[in-house]
Amino acid sequence: MSQLTHHFVSTFQKNNPGVRVSVSEFKQLIFRGLGGGNDLRERVRVDLHGLNVQYALQIVKSTLSYYSKQLKDRRRSHIHESILVEFVVGLGHHSVNGVPILAPAIERYLDSSTTFKHSTQDGIVSVKI
Repeated sequence: MSQLTHHFVSTFQKNNPGVRVSVSEFKQLIFRGLGGGNDLRERVRVDLHGLNVQYALQIVKSTLSYYSKQLKDRRRSHIHESILVEFVVGLGHHSVNGVPILAPAIERYLDSSTTFKHSTQDGIVSVKI
């Protein structure tokens, strides 16, 4: 694992204790919620501040995939619930010219998916699963 990747993983896990990050044999980052199927909560918050778009989108995709699968498995057991996943992206104050970068990129990804309903407000992209 490169020093940059190690720093990213350490920082991410410190800021997001409910998500485990590992590196696959193909050097891809893998994000998983902790606790398996028993870790489902009504609301999950993932802080993406300071990440580049590539890392942020990988985290968004992995997080939504993980919780979607957990809910699907629970629904087979006739447990019907939903989760609100909140991705903290900020308002763009630290971006070039103060223009947000993460929110538009994540919104484009979510708009291309018919699976997830989302909204953005005050630097948070909220997705209901």
